[in-house]
Amino acid sequence: MEKYRIKKEKLEQMGQMLKARRMQLNYTQEFAAEKAEISYSFYVKIENGIQAPSLEVAVRLANALHFSLDEWLLDETEHFIIDSEKYEELFNYLKTVKGKEVMSAIELLRKVVECFKNT
Repeated sequence: MEKYRIKKEKLEQMGQMLKARRMQLNYTQEFAAEKAEISYSFYVKIENGIQAPSLEVAVRLANALHFSLDEWLLDETEHFIIDSEKYEELFNYLKTVKGKEVMSAIELLRKVVECFKNT
């Protein structure tokens, strides 16, 4: 199987986007690494564009820093940085949703996001 290599420029761009998101959340590098359950030194290498994360680590970073993995990896920077207050507002609302309503809310949210992607 052929190994896929990420270009240096792409690694640097991913690192810059990661740093921008971390700073937006007012996280230290140490805290971001801890939340993603990776070592501080590995986090710094990713943020500095020196090393590419595995898919598993990329997913952990996206979850820890509350960003869209596809936007980070596919370079859709226009929508990458979202006001953290909006995430908090959404999460607080979803905490109030119970049972089957959660699945309905998720499905509705997916449809709304798809509509915006197509505009």
